[in-house]
Amino acid sequence: MHFIHLALLQVSPGRHASFVITSAIAVGTLALLIVMQAIIFSLKRKKALLYEEAKLMLSRLAVQAETAKQIGDELHDNIGQLLTTTKMFIDIAGTKLASPPATLLLANASLDRAISELRCVSSMLDKESMAGFNLHEELLKEAGLINKTGKMTIEIICNDSSIPLGPEKQYGLSRVLKESIQNVQRHSEAAKITIRIFREQDLLKIEIKDDGKGFDTSETYVGIGIKHMRDRVRALNGTISFNSSHLGTCVNILLPLQPEKT
Repeated sequence: MHFIHLALLQVSPGRHASFVITSAIAVGTLALLIVMQAIIFSLKRKKALLYEEAKLMLSRLAVQAETAKQIGDELHDNIGQLLTTTKMFIDIAGTKLASPPATLLLANASLDRAISELRCVSSMLDKESMAGFNLHEELLKEAGLINKTGKMTIEIICNDSSIPLGPEKQYGLSRVLKESIQNVQRHSEAAKITIRIFREQDLLKIEIKDDGKGFDTSETYVGIGIKHMRDRVRALNGTISFNSSHLGTCVNILLPLQPEKT
């Protein structure tokens, strides 16, 4: 203030007002420049922090992806090889028997299924392999293995083998359908399962029907398998419902589809 008072004494009285206005503008401009510099510095600092965080996140994701790939490779190469060798021994034992027992045939079929599941899991851990996952092909393999046992028939009806979902979602959906098939095998005493997959406008609809004895669909009696199915479908942003009676069970799944890009 003393500085401003001395400056005013050096200015003629008639020019005091214009001097004050000019000084105020200069001071305001200087203050604005200081504030702008502070804002720019803050933004640059935040940008640098975000860049470092993004680099760190990408580095972590790369490590996770590489670790997952290594685990997948180990599962495929080591555990997969052990299962394949075990299956070979079972096949040899079966050929030496004039009439292999049903339990041996079922064990062989279960082993086929375990190998198939292991390949799916190892593929899921390897993003490059996951890119080629196809739900329709996977279901046909599953049905083929189960149909060989002669204990149950599975029919797959799909009006479009190129299911309009990404490979990861197709894999997630395959887990739901396989869980449903296993539930039928374990509890329903069914002779046939029919799986229909079809598209209706912006929805993918899946229907799983069996001719088994049915089950109580109330929450009180829902098992861990059904809970897993619900959780997986919810993770895919879909809905699932169960209708069951002594004539069989029908599971309905609805999944929203992304609009096609033009």
